[in-house]
Amino acid sequence: MKRRILKSDLVSVEWLHSNLQLSGLILLDATINKKIDNDSERVPSARFFDIKQKFSDTNARFPSTLPSIEQFETEARALGISNDSFIVVYDDKGIYSSARAWWLFKTFGFNNVAVLDGGLPEWKEQNFPIEAYKKESIEKGNFTARFQPELMTDFNGIIQFSTDSHTLILDARSALRFQCLVDEPRQGLRRGYNPKFKKSALYRII
Repeated sequence: MKRRILKSDLVSVEWLHSNLQLSGLILLDATINKKIDNDSERVPSARFFDIKQKFSDTNARFPSTLPSIEQFETEARALGISNDSFIVVYDDKGIYSSARAWWLFKTFGFNNVAVLDGGLPEWKEQNFPIEAYKKESIEKGNFTARFQPELMTDFNGIIQFSTDSHTLILDARSALRFQCLVDEPRQGLRRGYNPKFKKSALYRII
């Protein structure tokens, strides 16, 4: 089978609807904190990409910490993902946690992945079919993870970037959180942002 290469990091619901039956396509529902039961809906054939429990280090100090290369590889294989797969990820907000899943695959060396533009809401808006989740047997994939450290940084890296006039630091929280008008959703985290960033070009994304 000839490997299919996605030419964009974003695909439309119309494209997915037309190509849903393509061999090698793995469709992932990356909705965060989703409880899967008989009432849970999905785009047909989607598999649940559990960011919180399967694709994060649950023993780390902070939630949603990057998993180890071994953990990511094991869980990706359990979803049937192979080196010749091509992946489309979506979530039930539009584009929210699906971007996290996209970045995780890139960070672990898999580039043949795209986000569904508009996610499940846009899919439903176009009256495309949905179905309930059901128990399924998934053949284990052969995906091999290759960690790409240049696609992430740590606390020390952020401090260094904050002194670089050519670097933009983007805050992807909501406007209310950025402006300290609401509490952080994670217990124990303070409002605001690091004052060391004030000299850098700091932007918020709404």
